[in-house]
Amino acid sequence: MTESVKVDNLASTLRILAINADAIEKAAAYALGQVAFQVERQAKLNASGPTRKRYANGRIDPDKHIDWVGGGPNGPNVISGALRRSITTTVRREGFGDYTASVYPTMVYARAVELGNKRWKQDVKYPYLMPAAKAIEPRMTQIFMAAYLRKRR
Repeated sequence: MTESVKVDNLASTLRILAINADAIEKAAAYALGQVAFQVERQAKLNASGPTRKRYANGRIDPDKHIDWVGGGPNGPNVISGALRRSITTTVRREGFGDYTASVYPTMVYARAVELGNKRWKQDVKYPYLMPAAKAIEPRMTQIFMAAYLRKRR
């Protein structure tokens, strides 16, 4: 016994599927960006340590690292805020339905702050980016789905 299906409106069905596929892909890219922006926001908060001032004569006061008070995580001291401002997010299309979101700083010393520097005292580092991703990780699916559903409506 042979079964057959006759489709009279194949062209219009394929057109509707193509329209929906495009909308689904755009919503997914938007949602991925929203997750990345949350990681960026948290990284900027993590990179906001105590403030040290640079004066006109080039002197920084105080000249040593200021420890955070209140038992919070120890972050990098802020002199100009350039590291925090340099943290940015990009969402790139790699292929059909394949997107990559990147959160990264552009300052040349950002890696040394995150991972430490061999010229610094041993174990002196102020991670801000990886802890941001780990802090957002439990909520990533929730953030993604909320953004996806908001865009699909």
